[in-house]
Amino acid sequence: MLPMMIGFFVMGPISGSLSDRYGARGFATVGMLLSTLAFVLLTLLPADFSYVPFVVILLIAGVGMGMFAAPNTTAIMNTVVTRHCSSSVADSQPATDSWQGILSGINCSRCYGQTENCFLHFCNIIDHCCSSVLYARKKNRTAALV
Repeated sequence: MLPMMIGFFVMGPISGSLSDRYGARGFATVGMLLSTLAFVLLTLLPADFSYVPFVVILLIAGVGMGMFAAPNTTAIMNTVVTRHCSSSVADSQPATDSWQGILSGINCSRCYGQTENCFLHFCNIIDHCCSSVLYARKKNRTAALV
């Protein structure tokens, strides 16, 4: 996983500064396409693959994720209307979304092979997350209007 982290840490700041100058959409799109390409290439590796192609594919995935992360966060933050919501509340939304994805992925991987249990567990997680996020948004909007 080290090559993926290296790609992410190298490309993240570069992509962030370039997206501030040229716009976030192109960098985020190319980043997602690179990540998709890397994951498709991972599925094509044979069972007895060598280390070098694996490292290259992980590096491509890291570069793609680094290209996506900063421009995507910038695009989210640029949509905030400060009269309705403070910037600190809006800043917490990308972190909340990220943690929801991580926890959902962990729970689904624990239930791998138990399709029915995983589906029910995942539905419960999504229901809980959505209701808590909607409650928090409603509470923040109400507080912002007062």
